Amino acid sequence: MMTWNRMDVIDRFEHDPAFRSLVDLMTHWLLGHPDVTPTELREAAMCAASRVDAMTVRRRYVFDKDGTFLHMESERGQP
Repeated sequence: MMTWNRMDVIDRFEHDPAFRSLVDLMTHWLLGHPDVTPTELREAAMCAASRVDAMTVRRRYVFDKDGTFLHMESERGQP
């Protein structure tokens, strides 16, 4: 898996087929919805990203050496 610098979006658009597909999908959707501005689409994308982050919680259960449950730890982020 390649990692990308956030500033290299044009390069990523040109070389990453999945990213290009997402950009194309959003472009076509926006062109078909003239009542939505590019700023609103950008805000909606950020809102969606925040919702996914909030919905994706990793849980870790902590037990002592005898197997007794002590507590649960939650970490927000990608699974």
